[in-house]
Amino acid sequence: MKKVFILIGIFNYFLNVNGLHAQSSFLPVNLGENVNSSYNEINPVVSPDGKTLYFNRVNHPENYYGSYNSQDVWYCELQKDGTWGPAIRFNNFINSSRYNAIIAISEDGKKLLISGNYTRLSKWLSPGLSIITKTGEEWGNPEKLYIKGLKKFIKGPGFNATISKDGSFIILAGTKRGSSKKLNLYVSAKQTDDSWSKPVSLGEKINSKYSEEAPFLTNNNETLYFSSNRPNGKGGYDIYISTRKGASWTDWSEPKLLSDTINSPGYESYFKTTKKDTYAYYVSSNKSYGGTDIYKIKLKEDAPFLDLTGKIINSVTKLPVTATGYNILVNNKKYDSVSINYDSASYKGRFRLGKKYVLMADVKNYIAEPLEIDATNIKEYTEDKMDLYVKPLPYVLVKGTFIIKSTGMIVPPIAKPKLFVDDNFEDNVLLKGGYSDSAKVDISRATYTVKLPYGKKYILMVNAPKYIGEPDTLDLTNVREYQEITRPLYAEPEREVVFAIAQMTGKVINKKTTKPLTGAAIAINVDKAPGAEYTVNTLTGEYSVKIPLGNNYIVNALSSGFYPIYEPLDLTNEKNNIKIIKDLVLVPVQVGQAVRINNIFFETGKAILNPKSFPELDKLAKFLLENPNIKVEIAGHTDNVGKPDKNMQLSRWRARSVEQYLEGKGVPGDQVTFNGYGHTKPVASNSTPKGKALNRRVEFVIKEVL
Repeated sequence: MKKVFILIGIFNYFLNVNGLHAQSSFLPVNLGENVNSSYNEINPVVSPDGKTLYFNRVNHPENYYGSYNSQDVWYCELQKDGTWGPAIRFNNFINSSRYNAIIAISEDGKKLLISGNYTRLSKWLSPGLSIITKTGEEWGNPEKLYIKGLKKFIKGPGFNATISKDGSFIILAGTKRGSSKKLNLYVSAKQTDDSWSKPVSLGEKINSKYSEEAPFLTNNNETLYFSSNRPNGKGGYDIYISTRKGASWTDWSEPKLLSDTINSPGYESYFKTTKKDTYAYYVSSNKSYGGTDIYKIKLKEDAPFLDLTGKIINSVTKLPVTATGYNILVNNKKYDSVSINYDSASYKGRFRLGKKYVLMADVKNYIAEPLEIDATNIKEYTEDKMDLYVKPLPYVLVKGTFIIKSTGMIVPPIAKPKLFVDDNFEDNVLLKGGYSDSAKVDISRATYTVKLPYGKKYILMVNAPKYIGEPDTLDLTNVREYQEITRPLYAEPEREVVFAIAQMTGKVINKKTTKPLTGAAIAINVDKAPGAEYTVNTLTGEYSVKIPLGNNYIVNALSSGFYPIYEPLDLTNEKNNIKIIKDLVLVPVQVGQAVRINNIFFETGKAILNPKSFPELDKLAKFLLENPNIKVEIAGHTDNVGKPDKNMQLSRWRARSVEQYLEGKGVPGDQVTFNGYGHTKPVASNSTPKGKALNRRVEFVIKEVL
């Protein structure tokens, strides 16, 4: 275990579930006469480097529209003594309407999110949001953000917003009533085409029957500040804090009132924290020069933490790992303040001081090398770079199938095949051998897996009574990393070995025409017996296939442009040769064709899928993924037993369960829909148990072929 000793200072957070603690060293400070005046100053926005303060002055005589119904953007520059210089009014290309505002500034200071929509000549056109980009020393023309349905949410006065640090979410305060001063908070998400989704309410915990406005989202995208006039405050408008729960943007903690240090009986709003959440700027009417002034308050000691960054490195190759989906564990647990960039194989994390930490990269097929961080003797904020190392698993995973070379069929389960492994290699002669402890054999499928340490040569072979295995040489002497290798292993009968079989015959039927399919290339597939012998007469559509006894199989026909109906075949209890007559059905891939999904099971009276259904649904998912041009509807049906409305609901829920399973397998949401039809579309009479069973079904209907 690597140990790193870091000296960092003690810190103290002053924000908890009850808000900011009032302490004498953490009192608000009025920004002074250069910033604040006898008019209302609102909406402070600090540049990423902390050197420029943008804000709004309301009804100031120097505003574009003068002292009546006007709100312009002003700014101050930070002086060498730490004070703010005289306020300067921003250029008219921003201050061209009655209500102008800078909402946010990008990390590089080259993009401004502003209030309003503008013409190409930078003339204010209508309420909304726009982006201005700086090239060199010049600001470009405002570019409108296309938020779906935004006009419905900004009909009243006081529209304002905040944007997430990564630019993916906007929380806006608006109202759907033109005469209402009551605002609520809504969230909009950026789409792949750079448009924005229709705003959605943040939920009943945030939005009340009173007004919620001036939202601000901190850098972690989880903490929200806003102002509200709800009755549990100190009076007027007060500032509240809430935390987002999980990944949802509509599930928030109960808002908490910030402390008396900030909130007063007057007006408080526009609470915004700095980049590292060390300070906050906000607006208050308490002890102001007139109207509302801008204040600054310290939230915590300056950067009282460790910021750690680094790469995730393969300790053998010394290169960044190429895996994805792994976690960084801190003291054997996931740590919320650690983020990972899989593209660059890098991480960054923020750690409280005064503790010890053990970091590990939990990467599949690698062994983590723990990194110990000792931060117990901390004195000040520290940034450091520490790479995390992982060692690839010291073996290769070899897998494959036992196959009879002359026929292509698998070695039957009755032969009980084993895997023989020899790591003593000389002139292709087996000297000694045995069975690896890591070897696993599934005799029903005739498959195997085995873990073999790299750096050696091996001989692998099928070992089964009355069969002669063909030795296969596997050279791993130059392998240095974990990998997976597929190797079929072949064998031949020692002498003629006769095993009992099932001979299955019938016709391949086109479901649409109900006639044999002729003139097309047709293959017969037997799951768990990929080498099964078969013949197909393309003139008559007749087929014949030989299948070994002793297993459960799924049999289906295959032909281009058709979807197969999978037929289960249980031969586990058969001992002697048998003949089976069964037609195999193929459904043409055409609009309107319905395919019954066999071998699908639900809990009685419920929409919960039984795991026995998964193999069939996996086949459907594979078909849809391989044919993205096909769109289908999952349709649920019932018999006529029970109340019609209950049947309709149950059929819809079951169809939805299938649709959700397919999406979980990667099928795009726009490729599959669902619906329930209850007992309105029977395929047989409900007067018999057999007919009812046929009517209780889930099928998919081809809706579109692009």
